[in-house]
Amino acid sequence: MLNQEGWEDEINQINNNCIYFNIELVHLIITYDPLLVEPVVVAPALFYQYFNYDLNVPGRITLEIERNLVPPPYVPPIPAGDTVLAFISMDIVADDMGMDISTQLYFYEDPNTPYPDNLLMLENGTFIIPPELMLTSGEIYIYSPDYGDLNLNGYPFEVGDIVVFVSYFTGQIEFTAEQMANSDCNRDGIQATVADLVYMLRIVNGEPDTLLIAPPELPNADEVYHALARFNPLLVDEAFSDNAVFTIFVWTDEPLGGFALPIEFPDNVYHIGETVLGDDVTGLQLATGTVDNTVKVLGYSFNEYQLPEGAFELIRIPFEASGCVNVEDFDVDSADFSDKFGRKTDIEYEIRITHPAPDSNSIETTEPAMETPKAFPNPFNSAVTISFASSRPCFASVEIFNILGKKVATLINRFIQPGKYSVIWDGKTRSGEIVATGLYLCRIQLGSENCSIKLHYLK
Repeated sequence: MLNQEGWEDEINQINNNCIYFNIELVHLIITYDPLLVEPVVVAPALFYQYFNYDLNVPGRITLEIERNLVPPPYVPPIPAGDTVLAFISMDIVADDMGMDISTQLYFYEDPNTPYPDNLLMLENGTFIIPPELMLTSGEIYIYSPDYGDLNLNGYPFEVGDIVVFVSYFTGQIEFTAEQMANSDCNRDGIQATVADLVYMLRIVNGEPDTLLIAPPELPNADEVYHALARFNPLLVDEAFSDNAVFTIFVWTDEPLGGFALPIEFPDNVYHIGETVLGDDVTGLQLATGTVDNTVKVLGYSFNEYQLPEGAFELIRIPFEASGCVNVEDFDVDSADFSDKFGRKTDIEYEIRITHPAPDSNSIETTEPAMETPKAFPNPFNSAVTISFASSRPCFASVEIFNILGKKVATLINRFIQPGKYSVIWDGKTRSGEIVATGLYLCRIQLGSENCSIKLHYLK
């Protein structure tokens, strides 16, 4: 601390050229409202030989900094000009006020001390104090969120708020601090998740603004493994170059309400095709955006459509690379899923890289030559074998529908190479239930070509 002796003489040395000298010592006292905020950490912004702060008096922060001390190590004085000296982290201790409020930060001069409390000492030994030392009060703005109001028009849970949210997820805009606070629509303490968007969609569609539904149980790891094991694209462990397809498979034991996937592609990927939903995922709105080499994919619904339960292909993205790529080269660490009630949930997912589709930049433009498929025996009472062939590499799907058009089972859903294939349907649904006696349709799709076979099931 500074001695009172000779203080007035030091002050008289102040002149107009003082601002050009570097600073060796800083001493400040800052006041705040302890009913609203509470400092927790004060950290130096530069390297100092002496840095000390005192938070023991509620409502005050005493800060003292020194450089150019003797003995060594020598640290040069703080240069003249704009410099950040320290960082102060504060917690908001006020309860929910139901309104926005701000509090001031002032520089405090204690009337009981015989010397100034706020001062700078220059390297020439001169002290600068107020009013020559101009001190500007600060402000902390304490914001009470208006949950669901993302377009900041004062009216939460509107279609306009949905549009803003979608733009955020696809990388078109960044949220302000106010929008980020408002984005926690489901009030789970995690801002800007796809669960918040799903919850907003429920409110916009007339559902009550409540979160009283019990959270789902986590799936069993063994069930997840066996469910995903039925997806077995050809040579998924092989490294691919040129054209390939990035695919995400998921498993869930409950209907999902939406997903957000920021997918970072390797640097040697020079073309990324159009993202498409898996064949079992229909009725969702799909929004995408690309930032650098990251594709941001958002799936959601305006009419409370839900993703199916069980294991299914979620999305696929064709791409072209200048060299080999593996599954490990892709980063999807921040995958975000929501249940149908607008609650963030963790589900199992798996990344696959499937065989390339030569001479094509996308799945949809591959034009295989389909040979006439066959089913034997037909009618059948235990199992039927469906045979087909393709003369070109393509994405293939073999699906079973009842006469009402409802999908009963998916037998194949992957890329195939040229050749003949056979798949067996045992008369069971995707959940393992035996179907009723009657007529069913087997739809076979190879790339853009498709055909159907009537199947007669007899018990």
